[in-house]
Amino acid sequence: MKQTLLMLTLLLSIGTSYTTLADDSGDSYSSPSALTGKQLDARLEKARAHLGKQKYKKAIKVLNKVVRADVDNADAWNLLGYSHRKLGKYKQAGKAYRMALNYNPEHKGALEYQGELFISLKKFDDARANRERLAALCPDGCQELEKLDKALAAIN
Repeated sequence: MKQTLLMLTLLLSIGTSYTTLADDSGDSYSSPSALTGKQLDARLEKARAHLGKQKYKKAIKVLNKVVRADVDNADAWNLLGYSHRKLGKYKQAGKAYRMALNYNPEHKGALEYQGELFISLKKFDDARANRERLAALCPDGCQELEKLDKALAAIN
């Protein structure tokens, strides 16, 4: 009986402990499900830094870890979609934008970027529908609406 309890205690302690892993950049982090809000924010900033340098593949690696740890993070899904779109991976981009909008239907960045994806795919009516959604969300105008208007104007 004592041996069984000891074994059960050992298994439970193993199941709740977190291992430290290293990502491709050499940074260490806890297993994805154990990331804190602060760690997730740091990863999003790291991804944005990669995007600023047009290092889309590196951003994707970081963002995949974020969405595994925080599946309903619409900002991370949006940036993941942007990264894939910039690499011409439109199917993956579309999925990421749908996930962002699933978790936050009013995500202005995802509506803009998805609209730009629709333009790339020559789905102009869908892009215009995103423009209308943005117009409703931004009655006084917003940067995302302006950018999508500019992209739509370029196709006319």
